[in-house]
Amino acid sequence: MGAEVSEAAIDGGRMLYDTLRTSNFSPAFFEPEYWRGHDAIEGSALGRGTTWFIRSGESRFVLRHYRRGGLMAKVSKDAYLWRGESETRSFAEWYLTYHLYRAGLPVPAPIAARYRRQGVFYRASAREEAIRLGLAGEIRNLPDGRVEAVVEGARERIEEFVAWCRRGPPSAEVDDVEVRWSAASGQFRSFRVAH
Repeated sequence: MGAEVSEAAIDGGRMLYDTLRTSNFSPAFFEPEYWRGHDAIEGSALGRGTTWFIRSGESRFVLRHYRRGGLMAKVSKDAYLWRGESETRSFAEWYLTYHLYRAGLPVPAPIAARYRRQGVFYRASAREEAIRLGLAGEIRNLPDGRVEAVVEGARERIEEFVAWCRRGPPSAEVDDVEVRWSAASGQFRSFRVAH
C-alpha cells in the first residue's frame, strides 16, 4: 500500500482515503447533503439506491452507498456480518480497485471508503436470546455504533441475558457491556428490534 493511503477513525467505524486525490478528506464528504449544500451535485442515477455525480472545482467524483443485490437484499440491503475491518465490503472493494488502478487497468481511481459498525446481526441474535429467556423489551443501534437494550423480566433471566451479551453471538466482538438496573416500567409486552 502506498504512503498516500490514509485512515482515520469516524463515529462507529473508520474511513480510508487517497491523500493524493484529496488531502483534506472529511467524513461529511460521504453524505449527499454535504454536496447538495455546496451546489456540487451534477446529477444522479438510480439502481440499488442513488449514485450521485459530483463536481468539486475541476474534479469529478461519484458517490454511492453500497447496497446488496439478489436474494440477500431481501434479508438485508446493506448490513454484513462483522468479521473484522479488513473484511468489510467497502474496504475490500476500495483496496481491490486501488490495486487494479495502480496496475494500469481501466478502472476508476478510488478516492475514499468508510464503514460504520452498527451490530445489525448482533441485535437480531440478542432478540432471539431475549425471546428464548422469556424477556420483554427492545434493542436498538445508537448513532455512535453502540447497541442499547432495555430488558424486563425475572432478574435471573435478565442476568442470563447480560451474560450472553458479554459473549455475543458467534463472530461478534463485544468490547464492553454496561448494565444499569431500574424498576420495570411494564410498557413492553414482547421483545422487539427498534429502528
